[in-house]
Amino acid sequence: MSESATHILFVDDDPLILQATRRQLRGRRVAWAADFAESGDSALLMMRDRPFDVVVTDMHMPGMDGATLLAQVKNRYPATVRIILSGYSDEETVLRTVGPAHQYVAKPCDPDALFNTIERAIVLRKLLANEPLRRLVAGLGNLPTPPTVYTQLVEELKSNTASPASVAKIISQDVAMTAQILKLTNTSFFSVSFHVSSVLQAVRLLGFETVQSLVLKLGVFRQLKGGKRIEGVLDRINKQSLLIGSVARDIALSENLGSNVADLAFCAGMLSQIGSVVLIDWDADRFLSVIGKCPFDNGAADHAAKAVGACHTQLGGYLLGLWGFSDPVVEAVTCQLRPEYCAGDGLSVLAVLHAAQALAAPMFSGVPLFAPLNLDYLSRLGYADQVEHWKKIAETRSGEVDRDGGAP
Repeated sequence: MSESATHILFVDDDPLILQATRRQLRGRRVAWAADFAESGDSALLMMRDRPFDVVVTDMHMPGMDGATLLAQVKNRYPATVRIILSGYSDEETVLRTVGPAHQYVAKPCDPDALFNTIERAIVLRKLLANEPLRRLVAGLGNLPTPPTVYTQLVEELKSNTASPASVAKIISQDVAMTAQILKLTNTSFFSVSFHVSSVLQAVRLLGFETVQSLVLKLGVFRQLKGGKRIEGVLDRINKQSLLIGSVARDIALSENLGSNVADLAFCAGMLSQIGSVVLIDWDADRFLSVIGKCPFDNGAADHAAKAVGACHTQLGGYLLGLWGFSDPVVEAVTCQLRPEYCAGDGLSVLAVLHAAQALAAPMFSGVPLFAPLNLDYLSRLGYADQVEHWKKIAETRSGEVDRDGGAP
């Protein structure tokens, strides 16, 4: 196999399916080096001998099933991208893949759709050149939630008066839970023809009982383990993210971009700091040290990137891309601090998020880094004269925030 090729391992107990996949891959041999295994045990033996960038496995196989295989791969080879490809559509099976799999692709599947999913994951790997951090992000099963938010959600789910709206309201206030509920909802298992970007929509689509199972039985959401200082910073990240998302949505609506773009803008804003959550989970003391040393100025993001090995926006974009979030959201989160690096005209989700993070973030103290407005970029788009109006939007939203515990 070529050293420069992307190494992919396909696992399925049906040799005919593997033969068909081999035929479909013939046109991609230059870029991909593919291997095939007929069982989970065989796959692990192959991975012991040589590294693979991506593993695509069937779910139901005799002996070791796909979820168990990917859990093993996650523990032993965390940098490997993990994809489930299965024709079995029972919900319990899908929920078992939430932790170990980055994405779930349902059979029957258009080969081009599967290959595009793999190709997107490969492109994302190039986004994060730092191999230790790449292993960190790819190896994540879930992200931490402040104990107070987690307890509030558990109590609400057990309440006789709980509703999709009340549960969604709690989830929407937490970066980690928002990302994980949307990741699951956007798997092809649910056969949604569009990307779900609203938590309320996700809760309604999943169903109340499924959300209860995710939280109370499967433990998809994880409480943060750490001291009060770390809990306090994570809580402020959640409030900051909610404010940024709300400002981004309001800007999009004020510019008549439509409800779809507004929903995507809120989603991108809410997840804009997810890379910071990853860093806190990885090394809270180091993260807090970086935040404490960096002033809120144009060089702060670069300083942070050098200190931890990657900017929090790179980490966030990489994770959301692996989890199958839509391109506009991934692009916006990744390039929010440097929107001029991305091509495109018009007021996109990226442009709206860039404005929202710049206008909303300074209203909090002791939170992750942001970049000031790039007025040259906004001038090129033809929206520099709207900045004062957007500032008023941000001020209005921030006025709705109880800085000691409330949220917009």
